[in-house]
Amino acid sequence: MSDWKYTQKDLDYLLTPLAVRERSQKVFDLCQAGKTQFRLHLDRLEEAIDFVLDIIKKEYPNLDIPYHSRWGHFKVRWHDRFLELENQIESTPWEKAYRQWDLVIVSVLLDAGAGMQWKFFDSLSGESFSKSEGLALASLEAFKQGLFSSDSSHPYQVDADGLLKITLDQLEEAFQVSQDNPLFGVEGRLALLHKLGKI
Repeated sequence: MSDWKYTQKDLDYLLTPLAVRERSQKVFDLCQAGKTQFRLHLDRLEEAIDFVLDIIKKEYPNLDIPYHSRWGHFKVRWHDRFLELENQIESTPWEKAYRQWDLVIVSVLLDAGAGMQWKFFDSLSGESFSKSEGLALASLEAFKQGLFSSDSSHPYQVDADGLLKITLDQLEEAFQVSQDNPLFGVEGRLALLHKLGKI
C-alpha cells in the first residue's frame, strides 16, 4: 500500500462540502435522466423540505444535530472503536483512508434489518446492542479479526478472495447467531459479500 498516487490534498477534498455537492449533483443528474432506480418528483420538493425541517425542529430544537453515519455507530459510550484501532496501527493517511473505505463498504452491506430478537454482546462495554449499532460493532469486530481478508498477516483489509472464502458458519459466529439469537437474512448478507468479492 505504499505506491499511492493520491496526496493529502486529495483526501482532504473528500471531506469538504464541495466534494459532497459535486458527487450529489452527479447522482441528481443521473436521476433526472432516468438512469437510476430512483424516481425524482421535483414537484414535491417543497413538501419534503417542510417535512425534514419539522422533524429537525421537533427532535433538535436547539439545532445541535449530532453527526450521524456508519462511523457514528462505531462510537460506543463515547469511545470511537475504529479510531482506537487506527491509533494502534502505523500507516500513511492514504492507507488509513483505504482501510476506512474497506470497512464502511462491508459494514453498510451487512446493515439490514436484523430482526427483533438479535443482539450483539460487546465484550469491551459489557453491553448488548441491537439494530444498526449492533450490526456495526459486529462488522467492526469481524474486520479486526480479519474475516474479510485473505491475508492473515494483513487482517485489517477487505479483498475479493477474503470475501469469497467466508462461510455461513463463520459469518454466524462473527455475528453471534444462535437459536436464541437469530439474525434475520444472514444467508442474504453472505450472498452480498460473495457478490462483492466476485465484482
